[in-house]
Amino acid sequence: MFKNNSVSDDELKTIKKKLNIKKSTTCLDITLNQIIEFKSINLVKLLQENTNIMAISIMNEYFRYRDCKPIEIYHISYIIKHNTTITNFTFYNSTIGIDEVMVLTEALKINKTIRILKIVKNDMSVASVEILVQLLKVNTMIKIFNISHNEISDEGAFYLSKVLKKNTTLTTLNISNNKISDDGAEDLAKALRMNTTLKKLDISNNKINNNGLKFLAEVLNFTAITKLNISDNSISDKNIKYLSEALRTNTTLTELDISGNIISDIGISYLAEGLEENTNLINLDIDNNDIGDDGLLSLIKLLKKNSTLSELDISFNQISNVGIEQLAKTLENNTTLRNLYLSENFDISKDVAQSLLLALEKNKTLTTLHISDNFFSNDMIKQFNILIHRNQTIFKNKNMNLFDIVCKNIKNNNIMIVKENIPDTIYEKFENFKEKNFLESVIIF
Repeated sequence: MFKNNSVSDDELKTIKKKLNIKKSTTCLDITLNQIIEFKSINLVKLLQENTNIMAISIMNEYFRYRDCKPIEIYHISYIIKHNTTITNFTFYNSTIGIDEVMVLTEALKINKTIRILKIVKNDMSVASVEILVQLLKVNTMIKIFNISHNEISDEGAFYLSKVLKKNTTLTTLNISNNKISDDGAEDLAKALRMNTTLKKLDISNNKINNNGLKFLAEVLNFTAITKLNISDNSISDKNIKYLSEALRTNTTLTELDISGNIISDIGISYLAEGLEENTNLINLDIDNNDIGDDGLLSLIKLLKKNSTLSELDISFNQISNVGIEQLAKTLENNTTLRNLYLSENFDISKDVAQSLLLALEKNKTLTTLHISDNFFSNDMIKQFNILIHRNQTIFKNKNMNLFDIVCKNIKNNNIMIVKENIPDTIYEKFENFKEKNFLESVIIF
């Protein structure tokens, strides 16, 4: 990484020599530097000679704060056209115009290796977005497409939706921070109804209101989406019932983030009702809303019936000791919740904290509990840490045993379904095992 170091073109030559010696380097970050026009050819030469770099991140202050010369973009497009090892390409914070977008788009249409494309915070015009998204019609390699922080607006969302209707390769789309309102959400919803491959959608930090939520909720069960982020919009209680109805029968969504909206106890009661019958959602983030004790009671009722929800974030709300006391009683017998976030509600009293400790003594499955910004004694904090660490050890040993058992039998059967929510470290062990043993049909979900 050579980020924010005032790396000049001459210094790129030195970097090139070092990278040719150190063959293990696979990621190059040269954002916030001083690579200027014409001499940016040194970057091209660096990547021509080094075939180990798989990820590159470029942000040139000179692109952003003065007119971008076509020669600079041509050098970057040359890299995209001819490099055969880069799979992750990020072009960040550079204010590129329509001519430069055209050059990049034509290069990306040809590229056969880039799987992850991030063109973030570049102040692209709607016309530029219209050109850029066309590459998704012909490029069948890109799986992750991130054009967040570009203010593409509803018009840009419209052009994107036209392409999404026919795209069959994209699995992840991030269009957060783009000033998209309900109109744009409606166009995207129509496209999602026809798209069968997109699994992760981030449409957070936009201008979506209740109607936009309604449009998205009504098509949710016609999509393959497993992760939906609609946080930090302007969603209230009004149309939560549409989301609730969708969740009642949804069989694909595993992660839902609706934090940072204006949802109150009424909206949460609707949401909880829908999730009572849901058997797929694992992570629910509703932090930074307007949820009080009544809303928490609805969630407590949900936790008694739902057997799949393992992560719940209700931080930054209006929950008092009354609600936390009731939650503690529920945690005593809950065996599915693994991660619970309660920070930044009303101060938890000593008595209620003691109730949480008693609950943790009986609960052997909760491995993360965030209750920061409370005034607990050092002794009480130590007790919380001991109990959480005990549960983490139990969980780790359980999954390590699972890994050993699976690996002993997997070569013969060549297929195995692994339990949900295994830790990242265990997941990586399975992936490595698959690669070493040339296994293709091991299913990990």
